[in-house]
Amino acid sequence: MLNRSISVFIFAVIIISTFSMAQSGDWVVYVNNRPFTGSISVSKDVVMVSIQELSQMLDFGFSYNELTNCLKINDTVYGGIKSYNNGRLYVSLGDVAAMLGARYSFDPRACNATIQTFNIKLVPVSTAAPVATTPTPVASKGDEVKVQGLRELAGNELVGKEQFGVSTVGLTGSVQNTAKVTANNVVVTVFVKDGTGSLQETLTKDMGSLKSGETKNFELFFRDGSIFYDTTNPAIVYRGINWQYENKVDFKLEQPSPTPTTEPAEEPAGK
Repeated sequence: MLNRSISVFIFAVIIISTFSMAQSGDWVVYVNNRPFTGSISVSKDVVMVSIQELSQMLDFGFSYNELTNCLKINDTVYGGIKSYNNGRLYVSLGDVAAMLGARYSFDPRACNATIQTFNIKLVPVSTAAPVATTPTPVASKGDEVKVQGLRELAGNELVGKEQFGVSTVGLTGSVQNTAKVTANNVVVTVFVKDGTGSLQETLTKDMGSLKSGETKNFELFFRDGSIFYDTTNPAIVYRGINWQYENKVDFKLEQPSPTPTTEPAEEPAGK
């Protein structure tokens, strides 16, 4: 009887210790295979995380009205579990995953949870509409001014230009004026399409004026929402979409000045 009581007591201690451990910060949350940097709270099967850090790691926007207790993620009302404590807002990781269409896993034995967005583009859920295929771009003023050599920047060329961190994609190219007159109001537009031909980004660059025969280089940047990390090595980053690029150039050619005509001089009378 005594041995049984001791066994029950030890079992209870283990259960309590496990529960305490789960609540004392030993839980680990992985966001796209990176350790979560914010605060974590676990109760039963609900993992609560601070939204400030989660929004930065998943690259989504949010707004919170403390008076109405209304939270919006990407301009859509969040209806999941949330709590506000000491100036910090916590949300259910599982509910956020469901809202974003992300993958979510919860392992109470290993004391960890994961959320993975992978190829998901983070767009406002309430305003997202089917994206139509972009028609073939056509330069509105003719083809005297053209984009040449449009390509993605290589990794070493991106150093110091990572506007969106590891998700940054940079494009470079040049625009040349082949006309015999100056081109004004030159604007380069690049259409970024996914593998299905659907438009995802529209990038523009004001190039100003180009003299006849002049060439100017340009760079454009956008955020790649398809980035994800290797499951075994977070240092390895993959791209989920092979982006495609089309372009057009709008411009206005100066009108050449009319060539003055010289009237032949009249010969003196009598000759």
